Amino acid sequence: MINKLTLKNKNLNFILILLLTLGVLYFSLKDNFNEVIYHFFNLNWFWLVVGFILVIGYWFFTSLSMYSITKKFTDKISMNEIFKINVVTHFFNGVTPFASGGQPYQIYALKKQKINLVQSTNICVQNFVAYQIALIILGTLAIILNNIFDFFPDVKILKTFVFIGYLVNVLVAFGLFVITFTQKFNKAILKWLIDLGFKFKIVKDKQEKIEKFNSYVSRFHDSTKLLLKDKLNLIKIIFFNLIGLILNYSVPLAILYSMGDFSSFNLYVSIIASAYVMIIGAFVPLPGGTGGLEYSFIAFFGNLVTGSKLTVLMLCWRFITYYFGMIVGGLWFSFSRRNKN
Repeated sequence: MINKLTLKNKNLNFILILLLTLGVLYFSLKDNFNEVIYHFFNLNWFWLVVGFILVIGYWFFTSLSMYSITKKFTDKISMNEIFKINVVTHFFNGVTPFASGGQPYQIYALKKQKINLVQSTNICVQNFVAYQIALIILGTLAIILNNIFDFFPDVKILKTFVFIGYLVNVLVAFGLFVITFTQKFNKAILKWLIDLGFKFKIVKDKQEKIEKFNSYVSRFHDSTKLLLKDKLNLIKIIFFNLIGLILNYSVPLAILYSMGDFSSFNLYVSIIASAYVMIIGAFVPLPGGTGGLEYSFIAFFGNLVTGSKLTVLMLCWRFITYYFGMIVGGLWFSFSRRNKN
């Protein structure tokens, strides 16, 4: 699965990310370079470290979610291993459009831990469903609270994008529910795809493929039933994702404090604004949502902080929540491959 073609695509995405990052830096620094540098050199490192700890806490709680699901299938994999898989996932999410590389890597990594393909797929799908539900819960709260208090009056166009992004997330969650719970629908779709492949001579033995995939779908849904029997565990994994997202959405506040500003916004405003930014990120088609996320961050937080402080806030937030995870995940993945060779 992690073959030369995949790695070549990752390299191309790295070049794209680098070019986009340089573009973001240029437009961020071109008007107030000296002031931005001044703020960087005067950051309070204690609060900056708190920002990194919040992100690591986000990794930990989302790993707890995945571990809670995995334990339903096997007790032979440790929380440490799941945490490592989750951190490396940030690398693959970060270098692929729409964060599409994370789940395939997770399935690959779980298979390496002797968990079969059906169970590995089910673990990743259920974990992603829980994450999407948590994302929608926080997004819903953000929309309701902003409609009441109107924290961001100057971003009318982006409010439309937030609504579109919110719908995208709801549709993704709905699609995952369909895949998870409607066995007949899945079999019908797979049969249609196999028939199409047979028609264009891509698939040779049509009946064999249909039987193989029907067996896979049946085992997938049997695994789903096993997970759904434990309602408390389902609530628990959603809760773990909620806590993780709240920690992640609190990072801008820690960065604000590192600049000595304790009044421009508070915790719940940080969470609401971050929820809006991440909702928009759902339909930015570039790796890491680069460009779109920076713009929406400045648009929303620009109602609360201005000038060079806003630039520093955005750049530090982007590094801590995106580049930091991608760097740590990439190094961990690289060292793991090197140790196996």
